[in-house]
Amino acid sequence: MKSCDVAVIGAGPAGSTAARTAARSGLHTILFEKQTFPRPKPCAGGLSLAAVNELDFVLPEDLIERRCTAILVAEGVYSSRIETGRENALMVDRARFDHYLAARAVEAGAVFREGEALLGLEPGKDHVRLATTGGPWTARIVIGADGCTSHVATGVRPKWRPDERRFCLVADVPCA
Repeated sequence: MKSCDVAVIGAGPAGSTAARTAARSGLHTILFEKQTFPRPKPCAGGLSLAAVNELDFVLPEDLIERRCTAILVAEGVYSSRIETGRENALMVDRARFDHYLAARAVEAGAVFREGEALLGLEPGKDHVRLATTGGPWTARIVIGADGCTSHVATGVRPKWRPDERRFCLVADVPCA
């Protein structure tokens, strides 16, 4: 059975950042991602400037798709555009952004196991046993960053109630 100090499940921004931090701290870190990168992601690519300012590196210009200086408030058929006169947020393509962050985690020493999904986990006294599509693992620490359908969360909380579920629709609309 393979083992590591830290197993991070999910290589989105939170997971890749956690894996990078753990690896930089000298912990043997495995970053598991069920998809193969780059992959489409049905999630917004908006980054607030507060979030960007928390990064300990400069975001490469080629990852920035648009710099936002306005806010659009819409409800039904009514909408209002508010020009702020300053940059508020950046837009990125999540497939490229997530791939970039996973590569940064690997540069820091994390091992990236893309295409390897978590099937289940079993907490023990001093470690957690993981069953993945690549075989069994043990980890001292497991970080669940695998989203709203999280296998990690399922192990620590009840299933989502129907009133807690939401529908998601994604569309790429060219900027005017």
